[in-house]
Amino acid sequence: MKSYKELLSESECEHLKSFWLENNKDSYVNFQIEDEIVDRRLLVTEDKYKKEWDIVTRICDQVFGNTYHIWSAYQEQSFCHDLHIDDYYEEQSEHKRFTIVLSLDTIPEFKTVIWKEEFKNNKMLAKRVHLWELQKGIKRTNISNLVDLEHTVSLTRVDEEDKLGYYTDYFCDYLTLDNIFTYKKGSGVAFAATQVHCTSNWKKYPQFKNRQLLQIHALADGIK
Repeated sequence: MKSYKELLSESECEHLKSFWLENNKDSYVNFQIEDEIVDRRLLVTEDKYKKEWDIVTRICDQVFGNTYHIWSAYQEQSFCHDLHIDDYYEEQSEHKRFTIVLSLDTIPEFKTVIWKEEFKNNKMLAKRVHLWELQKGIKRTNISNLVDLEHTVSLTRVDEEDKLGYYTDYFCDYLTLDNIFTYKKGSGVAFAATQVHCTSNWKKYPQFKNRQLLQIHALADGIK
């Protein structure tokens, strides 16, 4: 994982936000809960959006060595991601899979938390969670107390040592923290798509209705 302070310039951030306003009618629904659309995405493609595609490829050239495939989309989301890995090119074995998250505004309440543990797909991650539910293992951090992670996988357990009653145990505290990316305008973070990550629980703050970002997935040799 590697974070960057200025992957996007001030003018590029404003341009991309205008790009969304002008073209979101062409976006597609990636996820909805009943009748509520909570994840809408606008694909950035070379044939249709050349200027925006040039921004994406410049960033990939800056972040990666050799790049073999790129997928990118402007995203507007109104939900918080639980722990997951990105399933971009899930069956790909020849090249490594990477994700870049880019912030268009400075919003300290918006965070992406990334752990060092990697899984081929989310089914394998679910198996790890199930094992933790049966046998906790070693607690590595208290990150759940420091970041808004109330929405992530947890269990109510009994305090068997001090007999103080029940407490909430978070799966993320049993993982090895890599880093925390806090949204600052123009900044970004790159990491292996197979690394466990999630967003912070920004929905707890009523001033925010949605979260907008530019995301890039790529097949590449590695992060520079």
